[in-house]
Amino acid sequence: MKVCEPGYVDVAKNVKRFDLVVPASPREVFEVVAGKDEEIWFPNFKSMRWLDPERKQCVGARREYAVHGLTMVENFTVWEPGERLCFYMSSMSIPYCSRFMEHYEMAPRADGRTALTWRICFESSAWFRPAFAIVRHYFEQDFERAASNLRRYFEGTLGAG
Repeated sequence: MKVCEPGYVDVAKNVKRFDLVVPASPREVFEVVAGKDEEIWFPNFKSMRWLDPERKQCVGARREYAVHGLTMVENFTVWEPGERLCFYMSSMSIPYCSRFMEHYEMAPRADGRTALTWRICFESSAWFRPAFAIVRHYFEQDFERAASNLRRYFEGTLGAG
C-alpha cells in the first residue's frame, strides 16, 4: 500500500466525512478514537495491538488492527491529544485499497461539547477496481455505523434500550 501523508486528506478522490458534536472534552474524544473502548463502538472489531511496545501512542507508532475478516497495519503520522489524530494503512490482509487513511480533528465548543471531524480517505487497489463500488458500499456502511455508535457512545445511549 502507498504511504499517505496527513495532507492526503485534502487531495484524496474518495473521502467519507463525518461531522459529529459529542458531549465530551476534546481529550476524551481523542482517547476514544485513538483506541479506548474500540470493541464497544467500532463494528466487527476483533483486536488491536501495538507492534513496537517501546513506541506506542505517538507519531511513528504502528498498530495491528483486526476486524472480522480483515487485518491491517496502521501507521500514525499525527498524534496531538485533544486536537488531531491521523494514520494510514501500510498493509491489508485483503488488498482492497492501494491507499487508506483516517484523519480526526477535535475542536472544543462553547457549550462544553466537542466538534469531531472524521475523514476516511481511500483509493481502490487495481485488483479490486472492477468491484470497488461494492467494496466501497460495505466500507462506508461500516464507517457510518461506527460514526453513529461513536456519537451514541458519548451520549451514553449505545446499547441502551
